[in-house]
Amino acid sequence: MKGGIAVKNMKMYWTKINKYWITIWLAIIVITVTSIVSYAAYTRVTVAKRVISTGEGAGFPFGSDLMSSTVKKIKRMPFSDQNDTPDIPLNIFNYPYPRRSSCGRDDTIYDLTVTLGTLDDLNNFSPLTGTDITDLGTGYVVVEEQGQQRSYTFGSDNKITHTFSNCSITGGNFNSNLFTMKFDPAELTAEIPKGYCMKMEAIPGDSELPSLTGYVLVRYIRTADSGWSGELEELTADTDYDAYNYVIKGSGKGNFTFKWNASKVAINQQFLQNSDVKFLVNGTPISGNPSFKENDISLDGDGFRSLTIIVDSSKTSRYDVQFYKVNNTIGGASGYATSDIAGYIPRSTAWTSS
Repeated sequence: MKGGIAVKNMKMYWTKINKYWITIWLAIIVITVTSIVSYAAYTRVTVAKRVISTGEGAGFPFGSDLMSSTVKKIKRMPFSDQNDTPDIPLNIFNYPYPRRSSCGRDDTIYDLTVTLGTLDDLNNFSPLTGTDITDLGTGYVVVEEQGQQRSYTFGSDNKITHTFSNCSITGGNFNSNLFTMKFDPAELTAEIPKGYCMKMEAIPGDSELPSLTGYVLVRYIRTADSGWSGELEELTADTDYDAYNYVIKGSGKGNFTFKWNASKVAINQQFLQNSDVKFLVNGTPISGNPSFKENDISLDGDGFRSLTIIVDSSKTSRYDVQFYKVNNTIGGASGYATSDIAGYIPRSTAWTSS
């Protein structure tokens, strides 16, 4: 009798299971799919973090030529001509300059704060006081040349700090903003310069991006002879770069020629079409020509292209030229060792006075 009851109870149990088996099966599917999606999302995040963190300066799409997120970057900009107007360009990029590994997909919004002060012999920065600011005159100006065309003159309202708010770099491509810091020419002509320094801080609205800080001052270098030269910016050993910055600087007027290995690197097309740069091509001066391209420059027997620019330090004493790998493989390519790149973009002193 008891056995019959047990069998009856078992039949009722399986009847209930069969009644709700669809519901149970759907619940199992939902749990399984959710786990897969969660794991996939976690994997994507992990991969993204790993990509961002590879290599020095390879990650965050926010950088500058005069500011840094990791070190106290101090730039003493040299001027060898006392007649120069000490204007210093400051570029802020929506990619990890000088690497063009990734750029901001959305617009990059940030505030740029500039503080006027001095640096001591140990490179400690001290903001000016209210007393100091009254002696400035009108020589110290910071100008934003892109965007809203805003400018600020230190000494105009007794402030030592000014903030350019809500600056924006257009996203979706490799873009930048340009500021110009104008120092008083007395810093170059005074027997004992005051040594004024501008501290720049770029604070992005996106908390996941790093803040950038830099210090800039000018100095006069006495040189016996005029002349121009060009060379690569100092490179970190064993670091893979996607772009290389070639600096041309000097004093005097004339023609300066530099060259590069066209099978290894390519010059920035925007430099060739820059209206502020005058080139000498086949004896003809050109500037700002949108049709001027690298292929218009002939190759020599060793595969190098040579370019001549017309220089005049009374207008500018420095040019920055970017070169990119022809084979732009992230993670390096054969023959792109840091020790080799100097041979592809060699130092030049090919300058003739005019």
